[in-house]
Amino acid sequence: MNRNLSTSINLLVALAITGATLASPLEAQRSGVEIWAANCGRCHMIQPADRYGPKAWADIGQHMSILARLTSAESTAVIEFLQGAARRIAAQKASEETAIASVASLSVAAVAPRIGDPADLYAGQCAACHGKSGKGDGVAAVAFNPKPANFADPEFAKTLTLDQIIAGITDGKGAMPPFADAIPPEEIRALAEYLLKLSEGGS
Repeated sequence: MNRNLSTSINLLVALAITGATLASPLEAQRSGVEIWAANCGRCHMIQPADRYGPKAWADIGQHMSILARLTSAESTAVIEFLQGAARRIAAQKASEETAIASVASLSVAAVAPRIGDPADLYAGQCAACHGKSGKGDGVAAVAFNPKPANFADPEFAKTLTLDQIIAGITDGKGAMPPFADAIPPEEIRALAEYLLKLSEGGS
């Protein structure tokens, strides 16, 4: 082989290895939701966290990662993002079922449903699109047009009633999917009241 050609090939291989080495730390800096927003959110709207179980999310994520040409690190980050909320909701439901079964064994006539902290519910279900403080600036918001609602805007509380907000969460609205199957009615109401507080300047 020509010496100059051999030298050029060796240089290209060295650059490729160096580039791959440098790319890894950059990949590690991107969260799963950021990678989802940049690659998956162009075609898919975000789904209720427990629409699929962790295994189903893994199968779907691996398949779509190939189509989206994600790296192994990116694929893992996206799958972990999708699985995380599903596991949290499954654990919460299991805890609730255990608590109800325990009370039922004591022959208590009625068991009041446990309402979780709406701030935690918002963080798990809404913040990815609507932002941590409800301003509609979540990391996944870049995938939507129009942008997600700004709950921190005082006009939000003036233009919608509590019942209208509950209906929007329950049945979905625009690009937002319905959460009737993912969140119990009493928690949807608590979440709607929390959104009104955000709009009114509360926390």
